Amino acid sequence: MKTFNSTFLKLFLLSLICLTAISCQDETPLPPMTFHGPATQLGDGTIRSFVRIDEDGAPEEIGLIFPESALNNLPHTMTFLEIQLPQQAYKTPFDHIGFDWNPHGHEPEGVYNVPHFDMHFYMISSAERIQIGVEDPLSEKLPPTGFMPASYIPLPGSVPQMGKHWVDPSTPELNGGEFTQVMMMGSYNEEVIFYEPMITLDYLKEKKSENIPLELAQNYLQEGRYYPTAYKISFDQKKKEYTVSLTGLTIR
Repeated sequence: MKTFNSTFLKLFLLSLICLTAISCQDETPLPPMTFHGPATQLGDGTIRSFVRIDEDGAPEEIGLIFPESALNNLPHTMTFLEIQLPQQAYKTPFDHIGFDWNPHGHEPEGVYNVPHFDMHFYMISSAERIQIGVEDPLSEKLPPTGFMPASYIPLPGSVPQMGKHWVDPSTPELNGGEFTQVMMMGSYNEEVIFYEPMITLDYLKEKKSENIPLELAQNYLQEGRYYPTAYKISFDQKKKEYTVSLTGLTIR
């Protein structure tokens, strides 16, 4: 009887393991999977975050996804949405995404004063972000050399609940060209706190698909996390769906 109970127990435990695993074979890799955050209303559609995990369990892409209908009937006033990330994004440095719709653009005049979206991938909590004040002196405490891409320069002043903005001065709109899309970054109190794709409404409506390499920093604050090496703007003609994401996530 004792032998029977021992054998039965072993079989029972093995069955539990197989039921809770994708495969009973340890060498079988998991397929790449995409996880989504909660949906938030935008225009005539919704917007939500996502993170894509590769077969080894490492994040490879993180971003936003929204249907073509989300660009219809947008508000006539500046609108801010705080987009929560799925919990599977914990291996990245990102905490949440701030999504800004600017129907009339913003300063500087003649550069960014066209309808566009600001998408801040924040590396601080919402509570920390909200504490950033108007003309906050901590915004003027810049990160040490090497934590920002070498070509990026800080812009004058700072933005409440955002911080100091940085940009590559060779970007077309700062040299007499047209503003279509640009990657900005941000800092506060000596730390890099966000990546920010800025994209015009007109550019999105062109339904292009681009994967744009990022200029990389030498140093990263959160070691052991997966940081982007490129960003993607794309439109899926079949699904009628936009994706704006940070891609090529690499451990630092």
